[in-house]
Amino acid sequence: MTILILDDEKTIRKAISFALNQNGHQVIEAYNPRRVLKDLSFLQVDLIIMDIDLRVMSGFDFLAALRAHDQHIPVIILTSHGLPQAVLTKYQIDEKHYISKESPLPEIISAIEEILKIEH
Repeated sequence: MTILILDDEKTIRKAISFALNQNGHQVIEAYNPRRVLKDLSFLQVDLIIMDIDLRVMSGFDFLAALRAHDQHIPVIILTSHGLPQAVLTKYQIDEKHYISKESPLPEIISAIEEILKIEH
């Protein structure tokens, strides 16, 4: 599977990327959501893992643009903020596709792997 990690925190990207690579996945790291939207047409991505708090563009704006381009790529929200159910529904994010950054890395990776099994 090819997984895109969109987070402006380099340490988070690197830790998750390393663990997912160890599990046999190809990982693309990104910090600029505008660039991801431009490149998405030629990237073959099976899953996007992203933070909501991004510097260049809000994660919510990214999700709206992603959905507006008719992209049905599964998205996992990885953030330290709680998200109300109404927000998850608005952006077509299933509850189990929301993971807290406060969780230990093995739990985050386990949740990602479980979602990958369901999605593919």
